[in-house]
Amino acid sequence: MTRVRRAEPAETDVVRGVLTAALLDPPPSLGDAVAAGQVHVAVAGGDPDDTHGTDSTGRVVGCLVRLPPAETPDAERVATTVETLAPSRRPFDPDTWRDRTTATHVDSVAVARGRRGDGVGTALVAAAADAVDASPLTVAFRPAVRPFYESLGFTVVSPSDGDRLVGWRSAPDG
Repeated sequence: MTRVRRAEPAETDVVRGVLTAALLDPPPSLGDAVAAGQVHVAVAGGDPDDTHGTDSTGRVVGCLVRLPPAETPDAERVATTVETLAPSRRPFDPDTWRDRTTATHVDSVAVARGRRGDGVGTALVAAAADAVDASPLTVAFRPAVRPFYESLGFTVVSPSDGDRLVGWRSAPDG
């Protein structure tokens, strides 16, 4: 059984290891993000009856790091990509989004190699989307993972440089 919960400060090094194993660079502010509840972990094992996610005895098999747009290196890429859209198609105001101090941007998602294809990434993104309330969840990513984000309901746009794609998932209506 796999469940998703917020990472605990004592798991910062474990999260760093999962990110590194997936060849992702952990953000410099990872410890702060964990402390602020902006990091979600997928845990296998532990107490299967723990419906509140308080049992931390399971093994971390995936993680997702959310950062405020003001703290992510992808902020300018996301905002300028959204600005290229017709105003009626923009999912949010790019200028306001750039200055956000709440964690609505997916900095990274990593799943242990042996657990890929098991729905771990899907569960992590769903938890992150739930955590951002009525705000859109944004992401910038390599083109190779486009099918993953599209399968989760992200609208994906390719900036003119094509280096990293930009996506957003609007909050579900009340």
